[in-house]
Amino acid sequence: MNEFRRRKKEITDRFRSEMGLLVDAVRQGRATTNDGNTSRRVNVRLIHRLSVILKALSCGYDIDTEAFRKYAFETARMYVKLYSWFYMPASVHKIIFMDLM
Repeated sequence: MNEFRRRKKEITDRFRSEMGLLVDAVRQGRATTNDGNTSRRVNVRLIHRLSVILKALSCGYDIDTEAFRKYAFETARMYVKLYSWFYMPASVHKIIFMDLM
């Protein structure tokens, strides 16, 4: 088994065992199990925090940069605690650890 397939199996197995999610499995006559219901079962609190970060960055108002940094860092810690086995995408990393000054 090549490295990609081994890693993919490891990740899909963890989703199955830890969250009860069947990810990227072919369903007869329906493509794969990757759908909205699957994504909604991923940690809702983390998704909400990422949503708040994106809204704060795009709102056009002045924001308290120190409060933002603290909130973003706490969000990053939550991500790592929940998903230490899955790398943080570069786009998420750039948003969470961006320099606001």
